[in-house]
Amino acid sequence: VVVLMKALAREGRTVVATIHSPTAFAFRQFDELFLLSSGQTIYYGPLGVSSMAMVGYFKNHGFSPKPGDSIVEWMVELISGREIKGKDVKDDKDDTKALGSLSIPPKNSSVASVAEDNKLMEAAEGGKSTNFDFHGAYSSSQLAKDNAARVAGLVGTFEAKPPTFDPREAVVSNSMLHGILTIFRYRTSTHYMSGEFIGPRLGDKVLFSLLILSLYFGLGDETDIQDMQSTAAMLYFVVAILGYGAASFTPSLTLDRPLFYRERSDGLYTTATYFVAKFLEEAIIATFTSLVFTITIFWGLDLQGSFGVFIFVYYLTAMTGIVLAYLIASAVPTLEAANALLPTYVTICMFFGGFFIVFEKIPLGWQWFSWLCFLRYPWTALMLNQFDNGKFNDVRIFNGETILDFYGMDSGFTSSIWLNVLVLAALMAFFAMLGGLSLAFIRHDSR
Repeated sequence: VVVLMKALAREGRTVVATIHSPTAFAFRQFDELFLLSSGQTIYYGPLGVSSMAMVGYFKNHGFSPKPGDSIVEWMVELISGREIKGKDVKDDKDDTKALGSLSIPPKNSSVASVAEDNKLMEAAEGGKSTNFDFHGAYSSSQLAKDNAARVAGLVGTFEAKPPTFDPREAVVSNSMLHGILTIFRYRTSTHYMSGEFIGPRLGDKVLFSLLILSLYFGLGDETDIQDMQSTAAMLYFVVAILGYGAASFTPSLTLDRPLFYRERSDGLYTTATYFVAKFLEEAIIATFTSLVFTITIFWGLDLQGSFGVFIFVYYLTAMTGIVLAYLIASAVPTLEAANALLPTYVTICMFFGGFFIVFEKIPLGWQWFSWLCFLRYPWTALMLNQFDNGKFNDVRIFNGETILDFYGMDSGFTSSIWLNVLVLAALMAFFAMLGGLSLAFIRHDSR
C-alpha cells in the first residue's frame, strides 16, 4: 500500500497518511514526517535517506539510536518517555534484581507513584526515563521557524488567487479536461470492455430493430392508408422505446453514487466534471447503437425523407432519455425508486405525445403539459421527415386530410422539423442541468 502511495506522490499528488507500527521499509518510503506526542508537534521535517535527517535532528538534542537499533522502534520509545538501551544492557538476572529492589507504592500516592512506576518500567524494559521537552525544543528550533515561513508563504499564495472551485465541494487542483480524461482512462475504458455495461445498451436496439423489421418490412414506401397509419405508429413507438429504454441507464449513476461521493470529497473532480464524463461516455456508445438501429430500420422499412435527419433525431432522443434517467437517478434515493418513477413519467408522456389523442383534441387544461412532454418533438420531426413530400401530400386519409393534417402537423410550429429538434435539444439541456444540480446538492448517503 505504501509503495502505491509513493507512486501516486511521484505523479504529482500530495499524499498524507497516518500509519501504525510501520516496518522499516514502509517507513523509509515517506518523504516527510509529522511527529506528534500528546497532541503536540515534536518534529516536522524531512526523513532523509534511511531516515538520517530525522535522526540527525534528535541527535542534535542528545538522542541517537545505538548501532543495530530499529529507527522506528527507537523513535517510538523515545517519544513515549523511554530511551532504548544499546546492546550493553544488563542481563535478565540484573533486571530481575532491579525489579526485586523496587517497592510498589500505595494506591493513593500521586506524583510519587508516577515516579516509581517510571522506575519500574525502566527496570522492566531495560531503558531510562527521559523528561526532555521535545515540543519546546521543536518550537524554538530553526526547523519550526522555516516550516512556519513556508506555510505562511503557501497561504499567501492561495489567498492571492481567485477561487477556482465551488466552496460546497472539495478543492480540486485538476482541470475539468484532466478529470474527464482520467475517468475515461480508468473507468470508461473498463466499462467499454464489460458485457454487463454494453449488453443493456446494445441488446434492446438489436432486439427491437429486428422485431420492427420483421413486422414493417418495406412498409415505409407504401401510400395505402393503413400502411401509412402503421408507419406513423411505428415511428411513435421508436421514440417511446428510447424513453422506456432509458431505465437501463439509471444503475450506471445510482450504483456509482457512493464512489462518486467519496472521490468528489477527496477532491479528484467536481460534480460538473463527473456529470460531463458520464454524458460523454454514453454519447460515444450511443453513436454506435444509433447507427445499428437506424440503418436497420430506415433501409429495411424503406422509409422516406432524409436518413441524416432520421438518425440525428433518433440520437438526440436517445441522449435526452439518458439525461432524464440521470436526473431521476440523482434525485431519488434508491435504484428501485428510479426504475419505478422513470417508466411512470414516460407512460404519462405517451398520452400527450399526439398519437393516442391528437394535439387539437387534448383538453385545454392539459395542453400545457403536452408542450413539456419530450416524446412529442422527436415524433413530430420523424413524421415530417417521413410524410412531408409530394408522394404523401396527395394522399387523403380522413375527411380529405393528409396524414400530417390529421395529426396537426400541417402549419405553424409543428410543421417545422428543425424547430421541433431545437425544442428537443433545449429539453435535453434542461434535464441535464437539473440532473447536475440534483447530483451536486442532493445526497442520499448517511453521514
